[in-house]
Amino acid sequence: MKSLSDSYVKTLELLKANKLEEASKEFTENFVAVVKKLFSETENTYPPKFSKNSDCWCTWVRELYKITVTTDKVLKKNEVENATKMLSMLREHFYKLHIQTKTEKTNDYIYAFYVSVNKDTQDLKELKSIQEQLDKAELSVKAKSNEEDYKKAKSEWLNKVNESLKADKIAPESLTSLQQVTEKFYNEFGIQFE
Repeated sequence: MKSLSDSYVKTLELLKANKLEEASKEFTENFVAVVKKLFSETENTYPPKFSKNSDCWCTWVRELYKITVTTDKVLKKNEVENATKMLSMLREHFYKLHIQTKTEKTNDYIYAFYVSVNKDTQDLKELKSIQEQLDKAELSVKAKSNEEDYKKAKSEWLNKVNESLKADKIAPESLTSLQQVTEKFYNEFGIQFE
């Protein structure tokens, strides 16, 4: 999963830098290749890590394969907007697997908060609930390996979250800065799959 996560992040970085050919090449050579191998080797079995809900694995890995192949085609056509949407679907797909198999970690709750705060309408109860779950969650691989940086980034993010969520409604100017600080935290410690 780490190699998938690393390739995913690199593909997004290349897309943001408008290096479309390099993004497509990175995705094809590193993401697609790993997914094809994963699909061929584990389509009818599941990794022990996901044994809490093994029924969903086979369906999940088939869907991962479909999304990956579609994303690869879109990237090869240089359709940046569609590629970005498809890449977002991949991150959501991993999030759903972790929720279903009860293997979610800090990166998943950062992702959930990022998605929730960027909806057209924010649900304060939902945001507060996600924040509480994040506080209790096991550290992700990246957070564990960069624990001091993670604590610092989380502290900066929490200052803005606490300030923004103390009222009954998030003020528009506060929402913009909350979205920005959440995006920064997400890009550092939530974008990864594990």
